[in-house]
Amino acid sequence: MPAYARQDFTSNVAGGRIEFGWSHSIDSLSVNPYAAIDLDELWQGAFSEQSVAGSTSGLALHYGYASELSAPLTLGARLSTTILFNGNRRLTPFIDLGFVHEFNTTRSINASFLAAPDTSFQVDGVQASRNAAAIGIGGTFELSSRLSLSASFNGLFSGVETSCGGTGGLQYAF
Repeated sequence: MPAYARQDFTSNVAGGRIEFGWSHSIDSLSVNPYAAIDLDELWQGAFSEQSVAGSTSGLALHYGYASELSAPLTLGARLSTTILFNGNRRLTPFIDLGFVHEFNTTRSINASFLAAPDTSFQVDGVQASRNAAAIGIGGTFELSSRLSLSASFNGLFSGVETSCGGTGGLQYAF
């Protein structure tokens, strides 16, 4: 007879980024070396599984409160330029290359069986990469003084993980 379990839980994240850099111009190319640290606190409240029928099963788990601090340091450079077109239209492409070092790669939570609460164990999540390459590429095309289009691709690459994402935007200034 199959057993089904469900649970309700919350998890939260709060964080910020501090970045220091400077800008150099080489002809029409803007070169911006930078150092940045991201501090993100992730936390999840304790929760217990329940069987679908409402009673706990011998295999149902209780997960304890968990909190992890993620603190990646990035050293990199942003390169950009502006290309002018007729009618005051501008294209501003950029590339962002960085080395990312994560100081805390551990991702874990403590669990126990509801039927044997004194028997606990640790569940390890996917560890963050200690070192990775960060790549960003994109641009903004100003169609007029009030209207612009933008697009970007961002990726994080290492031997353990690959994370990619993109954004696009349309901006109109009133």
